[in-house]
This record gives sequence, C-alpha cells and structure tokens, in this order.
Amino acid sequence: MRGEIRAWTVKMKYRGNGLGTGLLEEAVKFAQQRPGCDGVGFAVDHANSKRFLPRYFNRVFDESEERAREALNAAIVEKGGFGRKR
Repeated sequence: MRGEIRAWTVKMKYRGNGLGTGLLEEAVKFAQQRPGCDGVGFAVDHANSKRFLPRYFNRVFDESEERAREALNAAIVEKGGFGRKR
C-alpha cells in the first residue's frame, strides 16, 4: 500500500515560510504510522495534472511538479524513509 497526495497548496502570503514543507513532513509521518504503508507520493491524476496547452507552454507546470517531487523526497529523507521499524 502506498500513501497518495492528491492536493498540496499553501496560500501565497504563507509561501517561503516552511509551511508547505511542514505539511509534506506530516503527510510522510502519517503514512509511516499506517501498517503496511511502504511509501508516499503524489497522485498521477491530481488536480493540476490535466494539460490542455501544447507541450512548450506546459514547461512551467512541469518544473513546478518536479520541485514538488523533490520537496517530497526531501521530507521522506528528513523523516527517516520507509521500511524501518520504529
């Protein structure tokens, strides 16, 4: 079983203060506490996954998703990863 994040956002005025990182860390911690959960990741079919514009115009969105994946991976490393007994 794998934890799935379907939406993740922070209001503009709170961005850059670590609130989003804290949310991801809590999601990882929540998933680690569930028996049988072996990981957490963003849903493939999330709120902003649909792309209607040509690929050239989607680059900004793709880069944003990549930064989000990197932030989630950092949160997993920070919380000790999965697969270990606690």
